Amino acid sequence: MKEKSPRIYERHATKKFVYLDIKYWILLRDGLKSSDPIIRQLAEKLQQLHQSGKCIFPISDVIYYEIMKQGDNAQRSASIALLDYYSEGLAMATAVEQFQIGFGYWIRKHLEIANLTDPKKTSIALLTSPPFS
Repeated sequence: MKEKSPRIYERHATKKFVYLDIKYWILLRDGLKSSDPIIRQLAEKLQQLHQSGKCIFPISDVIYYEIMKQGDNAQRSASIALLDYYSEGLAMATAVEQFQIGFGYWIRKHLEIANLTDPKKTSIALLTSPPFS
């Protein structure tokens, strides 16, 4: 999938990438039904930002694993559908993959291997497909 990262990034280049903590994914899932007007308003705003095409909400492996730990099948299914919808199938590379990218760069730099791409300049390499697709 790493080879597809530049194309993925280009397809979503006009959008802001917003990374939500598990708390906010759950809030987004339950927020539109909340009796708390502030929570409902926040959920509505996130929904509006996504539907307008201004934002996309990629997930991380941590978010995926936290969602999978939800005990209730109905809530877990609703959460997974929500992740898929708002992330549009995008996920950040796992922590292991991020380490491999950074460590590989460090090794090549210190061994003076040509054709280095600085990981700081290639955040697009941190986009991949989610683990559940």
